[in-house]
Amino acid sequence: PTHIALCFDKDSRKGRLAIDPNYKANREAPPDDLLKQFSIIRKIVEVLELPIVEFEGWEADDVIATLTDHARAKGFDVEIVTSDKDFLQLLQPGVRIFDAMKNKPVTDADAQERFGVRANQMRDYQALVGDAIDNIPKVPGIGPKTAADLLAQFGTVEALLARLDEVSEPKIRENLKANVAQLEMAMKLVSFRHDL
Repeated sequence: PTHIALCFDKDSRKGRLAIDPNYKANREAPPDDLLKQFSIIRKIVEVLELPIVEFEGWEADDVIATLTDHARAKGFDVEIVTSDKDFLQLLQPGVRIFDAMKNKPVTDADAQERFGVRANQMRDYQALVGDAIDNIPKVPGIGPKTAADLLAQFGTVEALLARLDEVSEPKIRENLKANVAQLEMAMKLVSFRHDL
């Protein structure tokens, strides 16, 4: 690589807590042995003279999404090194993801095999099925298979909400209609900021 940065969270819940005060409310504090590693990692990065990029009130995810857009606008190819499934939403031509835990690139085919949706549908999928780790509620009655089926038919949550009457399963249609505000909020919570 010609350019590199390490991104950290910085008071990271603030931005999304403004959207939903319950965001990550049930998440336990990181274990002590992990907390001790953060200062060590920062020291190592400083010795290696690598830049750390962080933005007050937002998660490293949002910083990475913003940096990705800036780099792409300047003609760079980007590689994001992470095992976090949330980053599938950034996968596109010119943006690669490398999972260092598995020592392999992550592809659109991986997203389809694991979740049943294309990588660029990951936000929509997560908004429908929720995320227990981040305390984002799911739409009642919608699990992974139903979410994948709905996205195969409608493409996005926005299109789904615009065409709710076309949902063939009555119970699913009613659950969606009853939870539109929650689903719209979930979309905001799972979407990365691109403008930090």
